[in-house]
Amino acid sequence: MTRKAIEAVFDNNDPQNSSPLEVFLHALSRIYAVAVKVRLAGYRHGIFKTRRLPCKVISIGNVTAGGTGKTPFAIYVAAMIHRWGLRAAVISRGYKGDAERRGAVVSDGSRLLASPEAAGDEPFLMAVRLMPLSVPVLVGRDRVRIGLQAIQRFAPDVIILDDGFQHVRLARDIDVVLLDSQRPLGNSHLLPRGVLREPLSSLRRADLFVFTRTTAKEKDTGSHPCRTLPFRLPDRPVFRAAHAPVLRVWIQPGQNAALEQLSRPGALEIRQLAGRRVFAFSGIAANAVFQRSLTGLGIDVSGFIGFGDHHAYSTDDLSRILDAARSAGADCLCTTDKDWVKLPRHVDWPLELAVMGVDIDLGGDAPGFAEQLRLRLCPAG
Repeated sequence: MTRKAIEAVFDNNDPQNSSPLEVFLHALSRIYAVAVKVRLAGYRHGIFKTRRLPCKVISIGNVTAGGTGKTPFAIYVAAMIHRWGLRAAVISRGYKGDAERRGAVVSDGSRLLASPEAAGDEPFLMAVRLMPLSVPVLVGRDRVRIGLQAIQRFAPDVIILDDGFQHVRLARDIDVVLLDSQRPLGNSHLLPRGVLREPLSSLRRADLFVFTRTTAKEKDTGSHPCRTLPFRLPDRPVFRAAHAPVLRVWIQPGQNAALEQLSRPGALEIRQLAGRRVFAFSGIAANAVFQRSLTGLGIDVSGFIGFGDHHAYSTDDLSRILDAARSAGADCLCTTDKDWVKLPRHVDWPLELAVMGVDIDLGGDAPGFAEQLRLRLCPAG
């Protein structure tokens, strides 16, 4: 069962043209739906206990598998809380990290205490980006236990749960649900027939909705992604956010760059890539989106290789990338910051390497979003 075959099933919305694989995945999704509903009902009726931490908790999550921008959005919220003079800590599951089961402190806000392999790529990236703000980052599957550890060690006023919408065992004060404005529900099927993690009825648990990857055209025309949804969202505040691409690191041939460069406040000029033949690669949930974003910036992408999400790069992978880049006549490589933290640190790059990142831009919706968070975090003030 290859990834391409499954993706073909995701893209097929014709019930009259169902493959055996599609029928099989659909049957599994029905079983999955029952399991999810039973679990949620158990928490709703008190059969399973929900724990509350002695501080405010904000969850940044979604209802689909794959990237909606949770990592940059968690960084955005942490920076906002820091500006308010509150102490924040970020907790992530640490998916596919070696410390996912036992838990770990990735950063105490001033030092990196875990490797990308132990922490997982996204928590490690958050830890690096948030060090200038002295925001600690922790990982662990048991968010209640890790949350108590964070409180004991760092005494935060607010804990931010990265990818926490499905972790209903831990009570939260604010549930922020991100929806990709380009495809908010994937193919509208539950896993594994589609990418939905929960039935759409679960959206009633959300306090705020944010449509990410909103394009400039959508903002200019005033169009709203809610209008294209095949269902009605619960009556909650809705905001729109763009993903602003930034060039974070530029590595010259034969040089190495410290991971801490990702945390510097200023971004490099993307126009440095103008006139270059760029070979790009990534191992994220939205490889095609990354590739399109580069071409949308006017960058000449001479070739591209996409790996699975959270891909752990090997020396063979690097050889494959470099061979393909040479064959494409590229004079520059390009990848994402999430990928770069996983690449071997001591690589003698024969070509220049550009490391791209994404910043969240709420534009005119930023004041309203901040006010909604303030109302829920500080209802008396």
